[in-house]
Amino acid sequence: MKKVQTPNKTDPPAPVSRPINAKFQSRIPAILEEICKSLMVIEPAVQDVTIPLREFVDYLDFEIAKVSLDIKKKEWESVVDINEINADKAWLAQMQQLRKDFDVEAMTSSVTFIRTMTKRVRDMFDMRVAY
Repeated sequence: MKKVQTPNKTDPPAPVSRPINAKFQSRIPAILEEICKSLMVIEPAVQDVTIPLREFVDYLDFEIAKVSLDIKKKEWESVVDINEINADKAWLAQMQQLRKDFDVEAMTSSVTFIRTMTKRVRDMFDMRVAY
């Protein structure tokens, strides 16, 4: 049998920064500095708001569980009020949709996202400035 040789896998070369518009190049450090200064104000506020957001979610989860259990109990009663159960199910569906849409991580991830993007800008345009 003949051995099949596989070529050595090598990592792709690191991207090399290319020349860009001189005005853009000169503005990048100032823009990044302004973004980072603003983040210093925003980040503590985002951290502060995370606490009540999570508290709200905890209470909402409890209410969803409570209504769901209440519906199940009512469905097993000897006399079932269909209109009441349907109203409860509609209310439960509204709360479940609110819970689904109430994504604390999405609400508070902007700071992390901005930091990631500014790092990418620094790396892409070879800006060795630490902010």
